[in-house]
Amino acid sequence: TTGTRSTVDRQTQQFLRKMKQLTNIPLAVGFGISDPSHVKDLIGFADIAVVGSAVIQQIEKSGIQGVEEYLEKFVEVGRK
Repeated sequence: TTGTRSTVDRQTQQFLRKMKQLTNIPLAVGFGISDPSHVKDLIGFADIAVVGSAVIQQIEKSGIQGVEEYLEKFVEVGRK
């Protein structure tokens, strides 16, 4: 697991901006994505948000049934 963080680091956004200039390949970020606000912070910088550790924590907290609702919040933010 990769862990969770409270915010998306500005340094990460700067790195992603630089990578976007160098490639047309979709960029994925998966370190520390644990809250829908992180997805919002990545819009325009990354094409894909990978939610790993936070899903495992959600399963431990609410069981597999709670994961769908949890992830829907991420998708909703990404679609706006």
